[in-house]
Amino acid sequence: MSDNLHELGRAAVALPGWEWQPGMLAVEHDGSLWRYVGVDREGDHGWVDGDGLVVWDEPWDVMPMLDDPATLGWLEWLVRRAWGMSCWAETRTGTTWWAYGADASKPDPRCLGYGDSRAHALVAALRAAPGRAP
Repeated sequence: MSDNLHELGRAAVALPGWEWQPGMLAVEHDGSLWRYVGVDREGDHGWVDGDGLVVWDEPWDVMPMLDDPATLGWLEWLVRRAWGMSCWAETRTGTTWWAYGADASKPDPRCLGYGDSRAHALVAALRAAPGRAP
């Protein structure tokens, strides 16, 4: 993952609308990869490594892998939830990605965020969600 996406991941987890979801891929500071499993009955968070080792603990200093398809899908879902509307991201100019949203009350798509990649556009949309701190 590029440094740019690593920093974007750090920014994403700091947003009020961020929440780890089962299947998201994370990277630890030493490069170790962890897949988020979910929360158990005691409220501990589950993480599984590449060898199948499951660790139950609070999230530590891991960043989401925003180039992972499952993680990007969940990020899009977080944006939809934060905005209360459907959301999708697409490239319009070849270099800029745009996150659009629409709902039944306003079916015309509106721009929720944009950036240099799908991940950048979706994080910008999550940052701009109503009732969220910029």
